[in-house]
Amino acid sequence: MTWVDLTKNWATSYKLLQSAFPYLEDDAMAFVKQDRSRFISYLAASHALTYQEAESSLEDYMARLDAPVEEDARATA
Repeated sequence: MTWVDLTKNWATSYKLLQSAFPYLEDDAMAFVKQDRSRFISYLAASHALTYQEAESSLEDYMARLDAPVEEDARATA
């Protein structure tokens, strides 16, 4: 998933981001909307991360959204 994909439905995406990054506040949603760099800066500040750590965390989060769900081996046996 890319930042563009994530921001297509920002309200829903932001709620999902809050589940992964619990210190994101609703009041900041409009402030960081559509600006990846601003969002990463806010993520870093709200979670006591460096900019690079926050950027890496966001990239990891978006990659997990693209990862296929593994099937339970017992269900296919």
